[in-house]
Amino acid sequence: MSPTVAEREADMRRMVVAWIHFTGVLSLVVLFQGCIVDRIMTAQEKESYARYRSEAERTSLEREKNGLPPQQIMSYEEWSKGRK
Repeated sequence: MSPTVAEREADMRRMVVAWIHFTGVLSLVVLFQGCIVDRIMTAQEKESYARYRSEAERTSLEREKNGLPPQQIMSYEEWSKGRK
């Protein structure tokens, strides 16, 4: 016997609910991964900036010792924009 209209509607409702649940879970997984990657990249960038700043300060000190004007050291925002 073929399913009734009510049974088909109930099946369709279950499929829609399952699809909404699936897409919601998938969205959360993607967002969560994005947050983790963003935090890792930010930590790595800050570490790289600290190395840049240390090297730039060392270079500026050497320039001053040799009677040259010091090198301008970029802020974190300027440095990160230049890298991208």
